[in-house]
Amino acid sequence: MQAMQIVIRPLGGDIANAEGRITETAEALAGRGLVQASCLVNEDLRQLAPFFVWRNGRSLRTFLFDDHFRDVVDGIDRPRLRTWTILSYDLGPEVAIPHYAVREIDAIDDESLAVVAKREAERHRALIRTPGLFSRAVMLDPARWEIGRLTLWRSSEYAIESDSDCVEAYRVDHVCGQGIGTA
Repeated sequence: MQAMQIVIRPLGGDIANAEGRITETAEALAGRGLVQASCLVNEDLRQLAPFFVWRNGRSLRTFLFDDHFRDVVDGIDRPRLRTWTILSYDLGPEVAIPHYAVREIDAIDDESLAVVAKREAERHRALIRTPGLFSRAVMLDPARWEIGRLTLWRSSEYAIESDSDCVEAYRVDHVCGQGIGTA
């Protein structure tokens, strides 16, 4: 599985227009390798940061080279993209549509990737059944030697405090994908 986050700072602050294009694109891609799409907004940074979970690298590559990606970024300039290899991804026990997300990034020290992956898998299994948790992805960025985690929560009241190096919080405006209702 692959993850991708697009970071968009819409010109003129037209977040609503960009969100609409992302939502339409995500719904059109359901069943074409897209596992989950989340339309995330960080109001403080005036940033739209949609997050996609893909079944495989081929699905992500197809998205980048077809008209759907061009539709998302039309009129916004070429946005910054981050991609990760997913180590773990699961839906949690929450069935209500999430309204809050937390992305965590931690540098990987000099320990082996096997040790890091084992620790992250154990932590993931321990957290995935937490009340209020909608979905969680644990990701590896081997270009930056970082572990990332994106957790969608029913609301901020359910979120577990993070001790990660870099933590960003988002409002979730839309989520869709396989086995997921839409909001």
